Amino acid sequence: VWSSSASLSERLDIDRSLCRLHAAESIGSALEARVFERMLGRMRALAREGRYVLTVHAQDAMEEDDPTIFDVVRCFITGRIIERQWDGKLDEWKYLVRGLATDHTGLVAVAKIGPTRMLVIVTVYRVNREGQ
Repeated sequence: VWSSSASLSERLDIDRSLCRLHAAESIGSALEARVFERMLGRMRALAREGRYVLTVHAQDAMEEDDPTIFDVVRCFITGRIIERQWDGKLDEWKYLVRGLATDHTGLVAVAKIGPTRMLVIVTVYRVNREGQ
């Protein structure tokens, strides 16, 4: 909504600023998408090669929700990164990958690539159709 007291040049300056802001957001989104795509490719390769480790937390979660390691690997193969989270305690990123288990139910794996270039699976949980 424009103020009636705003001059034409002020309105144009605001429009240009909004366009620059939108362009920056688009570039940021595109860059993030490329980062996600590259990271997911690395995670998929490590999962296929069997170069992964499960944390104790992930093992406990798997016992509770009953997915197998085959379900977890399939989650990476069929999934996509839905979120990236910063772990301030460890100063590193972890990624939430949502995919399908072998029975075609939803599964989310939280993982990162560790310093030994292994896929570190932090935790795993099942999701319903609504994402819960």
